[in-house]
Amino acid sequence: ANQDQSIDLLLVGASACRDQELFEKAVIQWQRVLLANGTPYQRSLAIRGVIFTKMKNGKVRDTINALSTFLRLEDWKKLGAEQRKELLVLLDLQLLDEAKRLAENGNMEQAGGLLLSVAEEFSDLPNRLKHIRDAGYYFAINGSWREAQEIASNYLLTNQKFLRDDMS
Repeated sequence: ANQDQSIDLLLVGASACRDQELFEKAVIQWQRVLLANGTPYQRSLAIRGVIFTKMKNGKVRDTINALSTFLRLEDWKKLGAEQRKELLVLLDLQLLDEAKRLAENGNMEQAGGLLLSVAEEFSDLPNRLKHIRDAGYYFAINGSWREAQEIASNYLLTNQKFLRDDMS
């Protein structure tokens, strides 16, 4: 019980820091909560806090990395499917922003590689099939024909009906 109270105090401190826009201090508090053996609810709040701060800082790649790490390592049976779904939606949106930014800066291969790697890692990612298709497009636009052909061939092997015409 005392540990739960200590963790609650860390969460209150993190929230106070966040409210005062002291985001670095807030992250430290949320990370301490994550290191403690708290309740799923406490852990859930800390994860949301860390992700919020990453998004607030505007570093999309850092946000994608943090989301991917949480999605990969957390015990979703304890934390719940709804929070996993929430993080997947955020990952999907951040991924679209970063791929668009990379492509607009002429980094087609990086954009395609990012979309493909995340889509391959998380089979329950929203818009996963579109990300795979777009990865193929980015590689093709870049002139990376072997990679584009491999993506299309692998997609067709899955017998997915969605976007099939785009991949053949």
